[in-house]
Amino acid sequence: MIVAKLAKIQKIPIPQLTYDSKAAGRVSVLFWQHTSKSTVIYCRLTCNGKRYDRSTGLKCSKGEFDTQTQRFTNNHAFNTILNDIVARVHSAQADFRLAGRSIKLEELWMLANGISPKKQQSNLLHCIDRFHKQRTEEYELGRTSLATFKKMATWNKLINLFSAESYGKDGEIQNVKPADAHRFLLWLQKRFNHSNNYACMVVEHFKRMLNFAVENEWIVRNPFMNYRRKFDKLQTERLTEAEVDKLRTAAIFAPAVDHIRTAFIFQCYTGLPYAELVRVSESNIIADEKTGAEYLKIDRSKTGTESIIPLTMEARKIINSFADHPVRKEKGLLIPMISNQKYNVHLKQLAGLVGLNKTLTSHVARRTAATLFLTKGAPLESVSAMLGHTNTKTTQRHYSVTRPERVIRDIQAITPLSMAQ
Repeated sequence: MIVAKLAKIQKIPIPQLTYDSKAAGRVSVLFWQHTSKSTVIYCRLTCNGKRYDRSTGLKCSKGEFDTQTQRFTNNHAFNTILNDIVARVHSAQADFRLAGRSIKLEELWMLANGISPKKQQSNLLHCIDRFHKQRTEEYELGRTSLATFKKMATWNKLINLFSAESYGKDGEIQNVKPADAHRFLLWLQKRFNHSNNYACMVVEHFKRMLNFAVENEWIVRNPFMNYRRKFDKLQTERLTEAEVDKLRTAAIFAPAVDHIRTAFIFQCYTGLPYAELVRVSESNIIADEKTGAEYLKIDRSKTGTESIIPLTMEARKIINSFADHPVRKEKGLLIPMISNQKYNVHLKQLAGLVGLNKTLTSHVARRTAATLFLTKGAPLESVSAMLGHTNTKTTQRHYSVTRPERVIRDIQAITPLSMAQ
């Protein structure tokens, strides 16, 4: 009888643990150092042609990291950390294989670092933290300017504070409702006395963060999807063509003040923001192959777009006036500049010397350039391309001003007008 039972047991098939090797894939791990940001070491996971880069948190100079061995040259402690990362990634990959799951690199990284996606994916504060880390890595990779990164960091702190007060530390993303967009707007205005336009930008940033949650499949739908920001139309300063001529021809005897005046006039002719003005060089001047006309070709760090700025005769004269300047000879910069803060201080003094009853700033010159080109008949699309905007709505909202002379000229071109006697 015992033999018969053993025979029956032997006929029972033994289950085999199998996994789809093609679905699971093979994960490779490498460490690299970005050329433009030489301090941060990144870990790159690659599987089935897909990449996932994360910062290791380790920093060093270029000479301290060997790109061939992917290890530090004289830092055993840091190398131990890198080896531990590799071991944990391979261990997490083995768990995926045993479960027969296809590998998602982000989940693999979280598992290797002891983070449970199921526990944290719905936590709102965790989502804010992840969103901020992504923006930090974009800045470290040179994809975001320092000014934009600082601004977004401030907005993240405001969102974090509002979320902690409204939903608690354990609040879930699903708790965010469509009506909270307007509630957040009012909270910013009452709590910190922010203007409506500034508060609208912060709410829009919160909306982008919720889009980030949708992309990561933490929520199905963005609760702020139908939110539309409503900016107040502000009366912004800009100069007329007559005021620009008055500033250009005014007698100024102090060389330092005259230098500031010249830089401001150059901005009025080109629309360059201060961030681009301080780094524009001779290499940015391009001659059109067909017409021979010169223009500035600039990659805007703020928007990631390309600005095409035709050089007027007046702008070219200003560039030529700095031909013998030491900064031009040493660095090739077109307009030698001081700091933005000092520049704006001197501009206010300049307005008083010339007799302009307006507050001059670097951005006033940019608005002036856009207004002058639009008034003279330049298409909105061309002016938008000059300013480096991603769409014409930004140009129209902030820079477009309809002047009487423009309206009169346009209507006079199609029909006679009544003239004053």
